[in-house]
Amino acid sequence: MGSTLGHCDIIYDFIKGFAGQPEATVVNRPLKTWVHDAAFVNATFGHACEIDDHMDTGGGHPGAYSTAVSLALAEKERANGKAVIAGTTEYGMSGGEVKRMHSGLAARAGIQSAMLAKAGLTGPLTIFEGKYGMVRMLARKDDPTPLIEGFGEDFGILHVEFKYHPVNISIQSPINLLTELVQFHDLKPADIERIDVGCRAEHSKTHVGAIYEPQDVLGAQFSMPFSLAIRIAKRSNDLKLYTDPSVWKDPEVLALAHRVFVYADPLLKGAKGLGVRLKVTLKDGRVLEKEEKFQKGNLQNPLTPAELTDKYRGLASSVFSPERTEKVISAVRRLDEIEDITELTRLLTPEK
Repeated sequence: MGSTLGHCDIIYDFIKGFAGQPEATVVNRPLKTWVHDAAFVNATFGHACEIDDHMDTGGGHPGAYSTAVSLALAEKERANGKAVIAGTTEYGMSGGEVKRMHSGLAARAGIQSAMLAKAGLTGPLTIFEGKYGMVRMLARKDDPTPLIEGFGEDFGILHVEFKYHPVNISIQSPINLLTELVQFHDLKPADIERIDVGCRAEHSKTHVGAIYEPQDVLGAQFSMPFSLAIRIAKRSNDLKLYTDPSVWKDPEVLALAHRVFVYADPLLKGAKGLGVRLKVTLKDGRVLEKEEKFQKGNLQNPLTPAELTDKYRGLASSVFSPERTEKVISAVRRLDEIEDITELTRLLTPEK
């Protein structure tokens, strides 16, 4: 899905201009290029929709870059599916639209660094713990041991949670709760007096609660008021609503958005997960309340395999036929049995 978005064309066209050796496939594009450049583009695609995974240990989106890196390297080396799985797991251990490129930059930098090290390029052995190392310069700490706590025992991939909606992770639960209320009570825009959303952290008010009238896609995806407004007005939080400038200016949506208020709920302070308390006050005087301790997709409230598969089908439908989509699903399900990963990467190219 990310490969279809306009801001990703900039990245693709930039890399296409260099057109390196055909080592790895760029997803949904008629291009093979250098392995690090393919990973750069694919990881950018993966993070482009704000619907990729999230780490419950402090944020980050490891799936976009770890998958892009593993697939690209495996294709270059004609490795099997087990190698892709191993590569993804190892990455998981370590834990304006330019944000979309963050995963791509990490993927390309990681591959290039590994390839240069393999070629013999050396670096400082104390880059983390040294007197002027990253721990002191960036974290302002003297003790580097937290970097390796649980190494080889506590694997990052076991802390991955999945989003269902194409928005910031803090907005997932409010959408889920409001969806239940909208459906059960058949709520309409004219019914709403105000919506109060209690979050566990003070910074939620500025991180997702401050944008009422988005000016771009990212602003829409990081706007709690906009997201809840379209859930009521449009009965949906489909990605196309976030990418359509006309929806950002829809008078009915904006009027609803300005009735949404985000606050830090003292009862949720320090709680694990990103659950919320939602209160919808109606113009007829009724007050509807719901609470979700852990957002859907969290390890304590996981998406089912069927829900994850349906999520992929919905996203893939914009670029692949149903037949191709099912072939990709089948290949991924038996990834550990695939002898040559190009069996999968061939399915990720444009259909003729």
